[in-house]
Amino acid sequence: MTSTVKYTHLNPLAMEIIITKLQQAVLHRNMSQPFFRENQKNGYLELVIPVNCLSPLEKYVLEEAGYPEKSVRLGDSIIRAFVINVHHIEQNNPELSKEIINIYNKRLGESCIGPCYKYEK
Repeated sequence: MTSTVKYTHLNPLAMEIIITKLQQAVLHRNMSQPFFRENQKNGYLELVIPVNCLSPLEKYVLEEAGYPEKSVRLGDSIIRAFVINVHHIEQNNPELSKEIINIYNKRLGESCIGPCYKYEK
């Protein structure tokens, strides 16, 4: 989370939105569902929440709680999304960081046969 939190009283609601979207996250990139990605530049795991899968109220809450909207490459196009980087949020919210990693590893385990790759910080 950034240090430019506008309305700290929105943080619990923002957390609820992020946790709900985390439960819906998939491994493949897509415009209409939250997804996981490992950032190729820094190697950190990220939860990407496309703006398309948020209601106007959810979008507003995340923006006002200090989560910036970013451009994300999706195939040949660019989408707008909220990107939650596990490394960046670890200091302020270690529980959320750990939960993102746990759900990601669970999805990886469900998607493979035999020994699976696991994300570790």
